[in-house]
Amino acid sequence: RITSNETQNLQKVPDKETRNPAEVLGRQKTKKLCFIKNIKTAAAGESIMFDSFARVNDFGDIQAHTTDNYTVFLTMSQEPKKQTRILNEILSKMVQDDIVKLDYVDLRVENRVYYKLKE
Repeated sequence: RITSNETQNLQKVPDKETRNPAEVLGRQKTKKLCFIKNIKTAAAGESIMFDSFARVNDFGDIQAHTTDNYTVFLTMSQEPKKQTRILNEILSKMVQDDIVKLDYVDLRVENRVYYKLKE
C-alpha cells in the first residue's frame, strides 16, 4: 500500500518524458526551421524557389509559397529532397499553361500528389 507521503515523493522524481513547455516549443521551432532550410536547399537544386513559409497545423504541415505564384503543402514527416523531387516530376509533366494556372500542389500524403488549377 502506498501512502500519500510516498505518492508525493514519487511525484518529485522527474520523469524522462517530462519537459519544460518552453523547451518543447524551442525544439519544435528548431526542427521547423531546419526543415525549411533543407526544403529551400533541395528545391533550389530542382530550380524551384520559395518566397514564404507558414505553419499549417501542429502535425508538422508547412505551406510554402513559390515565386511562380502557387502554393505547395509539405509535411515534416517526409524527407525534403523526396518532396522536392516529386514536385519537380509533377511540374515537368505539366503543360506550361497549366503551371501558370496552378493554385496549389499538396505533397502531404505519402505516395499521393494532389493539385488544383486556378479557375
